[in-house]
Amino acid sequence: MKHSTYTSPPRNAFLAMPPLRHAAAIVVMLLCCVPALAQKFQSGDLFYELVTEDGKTHARVVEDESYKSLTSVTVPSNVTYKETTYPVTEIGDWAFLDCNNLTRVDISEGVTSILYRAFGSCSKLETITLPHGLESIDGYTFAFDYKLKNVTIPSTVKRIDEAAFWWCELLTSLTIPASVTYVGESACGGLVGVADIKVEADNKDYISVDGVLFNKDMTNLVSYPAGNKRSTYEIPSGVTHLSEYAFYANHTLTEFTIPATVKAIGDRGVVDLRKLEKITCHAVVPPSTGFEVFDNLPPDCKIYVPASSVKAYENADCWKNLPIIGFTPTGMGEARVGECEVSVSNGVLAISGVPAGDMVRVYSLGGTLLCQKTSVGGVTTVDAALPEAVVVDAAGKRVKVTVR
Repeated sequence: MKHSTYTSPPRNAFLAMPPLRHAAAIVVMLLCCVPALAQKFQSGDLFYELVTEDGKTHARVVEDESYKSLTSVTVPSNVTYKETTYPVTEIGDWAFLDCNNLTRVDISEGVTSILYRAFGSCSKLETITLPHGLESIDGYTFAFDYKLKNVTIPSTVKRIDEAAFWWCELLTSLTIPASVTYVGESACGGLVGVADIKVEADNKDYISVDGVLFNKDMTNLVSYPAGNKRSTYEIPSGVTHLSEYAFYANHTLTEFTIPATVKAIGDRGVVDLRKLEKITCHAVVPPSTGFEVFDNLPPDCKIYVPASSVKAYENADCWKNLPIIGFTPTGMGEARVGECEVSVSNGVLAISGVPAGDMVRVYSLGGTLLCQKTSVGGVTTVDAALPEAVVVDAAGKRVKVTVR
């Protein structure tokens, strides 16, 4: 999001001036803080303002009450004002907020930024065409667009900010392109029609494993898809943080497991899981929690924690509000998958405990299948050339393993 900013002077700036100049200096600095008022003008159905940045002037689409009657909108590549043509590069904050007659939007190439809540709460919006060259989708851009059926995010987009697609409940798919370097918390929140969040394999910052969105090194679980129909889920070992709204509005999940590696859960990280019956947390020290974690869960949902840590959980914020039950840990670690174990020696994987006939698959962190073998019982070895870290799929579970 682009806003006018003002950087304060050094604290001793006034002291360095002669006393009689203090008042004049204050006036000059205050005037510098006030952005010039841009003149609003109309061209066709839309209203614009001119913005000058780095010596270049471009046009931004701005809000207007007349948009409430529009059923379709085409944002052009350029606009002419006082006989001068300017490129249209932005759609401004709240530009089409609450335009409830709008059903279709086409945005021409040249637009690089869609700002805060630009198309929020457009209750009838079904189709939007995003242009190649678009770089950022700001917070709440399409939030509460209940009838939006499909969105193709261009391969030029770098940022998808918080709650960008919040409760677009008719979306059935969402693919994050390789170009994206930042996905804001809750950007995918409430997508009850999306079973798997997809990430292009070449993305250097994010990965999707079993349809769940993680950062690339799988230390942060960004978003569990609200539309996934699994009843159980085990967070991979190595994850240290669950993002804000990481588990939100999924109504089929009955239990999930938090590994011992998790240290923190963000604001409202586990919310509105209406069928959740059980959370098993292997962390000996209760993970720190943000605001209203575990909100709106079934009243009979139970938390299972290491027996030696029951008291700590009963005294920890958020955790103490749920029934805490102790269990004896089984020693599950990063390289353990269900009842089988994975060891690494000189780049060779040794997987034991997999029933004969079951498949053992090894994937890259980008989700590419590297190799697969059928277990004959005992130890299954994988000596293919492998990258530094892989995901082993065996015994119905997946785990990240460091090879070297």
